[in-house]
Parts: sequence; C-alpha cells; structure tokens
Amino acid sequence: MKKLLLFSMLAGLTATSCQKVIELDIQESDLQYVLESEMTEGGPKVVALKISQTAPFLSGDEPKRVENASVVLYDDQGNSLPLVHRDSGIYQTTYEALPDHTYRLQVDFGGEQYLAESFLPAHSELLGARAEPQDSSGIFIGYQIKFSYQDPANRDDYYRLRMTVNGKVQNSERADAIFFNDQSNNGLTVTRTIRNKTFQSGDEVKLELLSMTKENFRYQREVFDMAFVSAASNFSAAAPGNPINNWTGPVVGNFTTYGLDELTYVVP
Repeated sequence: MKKLLLFSMLAGLTATSCQKVIELDIQESDLQYVLESEMTEGGPKVVALKISQTAPFLSGDEPKRVENASVVLYDDQGNSLPLVHRDSGIYQTTYEALPDHTYRLQVDFGGEQYLAESFLPAHSELLGARAEPQDSSGIFIGYQIKFSYQDPANRDDYYRLRMTVNGKVQNSERADAIFFNDQSNNGLTVTRTIRNKTFQSGDEVKLELLSMTKENFRYQREVFDMAFVSAASNFSAAAPGNPINNWTGPVVGNFTTYGLDELTYVVP
C-alpha cells in the first residue's frame, strides 16, 4: 500500500474552509476520486461539494480538481436543484435543508455516476453555556466552558460539537474533535464540559451542536482520528483503514447532513 494525501473538509465545506491532510490506504496505481459534501439544517445556506483526485504521497503534486462534473441535489419529495461549479472543483448552490428528510447527491463525470443519500435528523436544542475559572497549582489560567442541551427522547442521537473562537474555527487539535451520543442520557437535559481547552475573558465562543445519523457520526469521527494520528506520527504510520462512506462506486469522502442548533457565548 502507498500513502496518499486527502484534503478533508473538517470545518464546513466552502472555498475558504479549513483543511487537514490525512492518509488513506490506497494502491498507488489506483488513484481515487474524493467527493466531500456537508449540508446543515436551515437556510437558505450554501451547499457545496468538492471533487478532487488523490495525489501520490510525497509526489509534491496538488490533488487534481474535477471541474466538468454534473451535480444535482434531490430531496425525498422529488425536487431537484443543480450545483454549479464555482472554482477549483467546488460545486455550490443555495438551499434550505429541512429536518427529518433524506437528501441525495448525484454526481456524473468521466462516464461514471456516483450517488450518496443522507438523512438529516432534527436538531437538539442548545440551552445555554457558562464559564468556570480554572487554576493550575493555585494560579488562575483561564476558564472552562460548560454547555447544556436537551436530548430528545425515544430516538438515538449522535453529536459533534463544533467551536469557533473569536472568528476562528477550532479544528487543529485533538481536543477540538468533540463527538458524543445519548447512550446514557436519552431524553434528558444534559450538561457537558469542553475539556482540554482553556478560554480567556472576552473570548467570543460560537457553539454548533451538530446532530447526525450513526453512519455519518462514525465517518466523521474516523476522519478526525485518522487526521490526528497522521499528524502525531508525522505520516510515519499507515492509515488504519479508509472510513466507510455513503457513496456508490470506488470513491472516498462522504455526503454528511446535520441537524443544527447554535449559540454564541462571550466569556465574562
């Protein structure tokens, strides 16, 4: 197996979104296409799909962008909307995504068709946030943030907490990958602590509580795990295996849909 570079949209898929390079287990002679898309509840919002081709590890080449695809978004009511190529293999449209619906992306290029379906669950409500002072050896070092939300009863919920601090999306450290489920607190009002992160007075913290299916939860968590394992090992370790995605055909990437509730909290 040869290692290849994949640009993973870990902070939301836009032309200016943050990217992290991760390793995938792919034969060098079998370069693969990467189809990565995210869509969140509400809107109208930008829905984007990025299409590229993996580049051999240490080749020095940038991933090739696919700029001649046909991309269409479908809902489960029979409606369709094309995504238009904007730049560098990124296709976009503006759309209002509704909860409790299934969405499908159809992508055609190079004589092949790729399909992905994703259910968008209703969001769970964020109830508030608060800061608590932290010290180290008796010396004040900053604040820890706790947030509360209402978990819906009678369904399994899978979450990711995404943070933006003073306008910067937090996705550069392992502590930024906050994934959890409701296995032990189904239907309850829950308070969680953002651990291994210290905040300062005046910090503006935007919290996004992303609800997703079990399959999308597994994919997102595995991508984060692979990214930080690669970073820690300085690309010296083989990838543990490619995440299972929801595309038909031999491609990597995923079409992920999220229920979304958000709040902004300023640390006092």
